[in-house]
Amino acid sequence: MKASILSTLGRSAAKEIESVLRESVEISRRQHARCFELRSVCDLARLWKKQGREEEALKLLQSIYNQFSEGFDTADLLEAKALLESLSPDSILKGSARVQKPRTSNRRPRPSSGRKKVK
Repeated sequence: MKASILSTLGRSAAKEIESVLRESVEISRRQHARCFELRSVCDLARLWKKQGREEEALKLLQSIYNQFSEGFDTADLLEAKALLESLSPDSILKGSARVQKPRTSNRRPRPSSGRKKVK
């Protein structure tokens, strides 16, 4: 929260904001507060994205995002996923079976007639 206030006021250098966000991430980790860690990481990733440090941001955000196994419809995780996609739309969460881009199909499933097909 302090980092967003500093950023809004425009009185702080990016290094100071980054320092506050890194400290927030570390405190959240020590307290095992994954949701607060995710929020801090998202803020840090946004800052790094503005600085052209997308690869660093993507790696950090993926590391925390992949620790979640449920709650993917919550605001924090939806925001994190959108940020991940903006950092790397072609390769979000490579190798993760938990989160995949949804498949879209225009075909409707065929209704079953109850008969077995003969080959």
